[in-house]
Amino acid sequence: MGKRCLVWYLAAAMFVIGIAPRVEAAFSPSEALELTAATRESDLHGIQTVLENKLVRQRLEDLGFTGEESARDYPN
Repeated sequence: MGKRCLVWYLAAAMFVIGIAPRVEAAFSPSEALELTAATRESDLHGIQTVLENKLVRQRLEDLGFTGEESARDYPN
């Protein structure tokens, strides 16, 4: 009885694996993005601003300000 269930289970599993579609993936070259220097600088500036705001907010909270007080002065 146990072997028969195992055989049916394995047969069903192989059937499901066999009908699953194949998906192929690859890395896309960075040249396809065509980022300009201005776009890169803008992105870096935005990221730096967010990180600095989070650091300042964390420092204010470490000094005893509440999360609401620090969020009011430094929005996301």
